[in-house]
Amino acid sequence: MDQKAKAEASTPPDERVTDRAARSAHETIDRVAEHARSTEDRLRDSASHAGERARAAAEQVRERGHEYGDDIQRFVAARPLAALGIAFAAGWLISRLGRR
Repeated sequence: MDQKAKAEASTPPDERVTDRAARSAHETIDRVAEHARSTEDRLRDSASHAGERARAAAEQVRERGHEYGDDIQRFVAARPLAALGIAFAAGWLISRLGRR
């Protein structure tokens, strides 16, 4: 008999069951750990993509804000009296709504 067979034959049956249970537990833990790693990787990728989309959306909002500001400046330069009338009407309306 080889050494391993002799050792197994001389060990009590409970110990062999314990060894099998421990080996099975280790294998299960390894599978769970691998699943957790792949889940973590997917979550990190999703978070990275969400961050990129949020940055792109913020940049787009900034660009539109600048465009609207430029449009307003051109309108005021081209029609100063109309711009003054619109500002007066907006102020009057806001003051009326604020009284209620």
